[in-house]
Amino acid sequence: MPTNDIFQDIFGHEAAKTLLRRALIRPGQAYCILGPKGVGRHLVAERFVRGLAGLPGDRPFSGHPDIAILERQPSESGKMRAQISVESVRHLRVRMAQRPVLAERIVAYVPEADTLNEEGVNALLKCLEEPRAGAVFVCVVSQEARLPDTFWSRVHRLRLSPLSHEDMMKFARAHHEVPDLLQEALFFAEGRPGHAARYLQDAGLREAIRQADKAVDACLTAASAGGAFAAIREQADRAESNDDAVQAWRETLHLWCRSLRRHLRGTESERVIHLGNILLVAERALGGPVSPRVFIELGLVRLTEGKLSPFPELLASPYPYPLDL
Repeated sequence: MPTNDIFQDIFGHEAAKTLLRRALIRPGQAYCILGPKGVGRHLVAERFVRGLAGLPGDRPFSGHPDIAILERQPSESGKMRAQISVESVRHLRVRMAQRPVLAERIVAYVPEADTLNEEGVNALLKCLEEPRAGAVFVCVVSQEARLPDTFWSRVHRLRLSPLSHEDMMKFARAHHEVPDLLQEALFFAEGRPGHAARYLQDAGLREAIRQADKAVDACLTAASAGGAFAAIREQADRAESNDDAVQAWRETLHLWCRSLRRHLRGTESERVIHLGNILLVAERALGGPVSPRVFIELGLVRLTEGKLSPFPELLASPYPYPLDL
């Protein structure tokens, strides 16, 4: 794949694409791509990995001996683990110390770097401190606060933002085959082309959005905790029983947050802010020892009892979980 073409069909993110094109010529040691879900973080990162390894776009990463992927693995029960194991990081460290087979360098791709636990982060830092000459790490992060300053001091950060209206319209023109859904998709996406593409392609997502709207509406108007629990029960059960519960919960929380933003122009602003804080705390709990459902239900008790908290109060670390939520 010609290095000057690897980003040509990606809309927006011009500054990041320019920097990464230059990095293909003389790459640094480690790059971390941040930004909201659906904005194109993984797409940009994977194109960069392909450019570094010289892998054409029609070939999978698994077929290239010089691309090492560090990601979560299934447990013995078949469910996806909540965190990347330290053993996986140690295997990566061994591979990164070896010589490349086909490419000029070995490239490590970590698509969910914020799912590393403390031990895994420390092991990865040893990789970053003792790299083989030419080795490059490419990470994607959703929750920046989960990683320590020692990690951030060793990587180049590239933050992707939601696309402008102009870039989203370019995206829309490239997806004109479903014009009846296009305006709905752009409204839902809020500048994130990945969300718009999923909306256009996935009828299940469109139904999930409708169910999220119903759940949030019911939580905001519930007269009792039991009524609020019933409103979220089906979607919470589905997330908890998913083989990848962390990802399922993340998507559920994002849909509820998106639905909640519709209410910010209404008159129930205090209840909206309180419910928003509940969802923020629940998202920060993902991958931890306590299910996000615990934080949601504790918060809904307060919401339905009228014990509304100021915005900053609920942003404390959820470990141990806040019983006075």
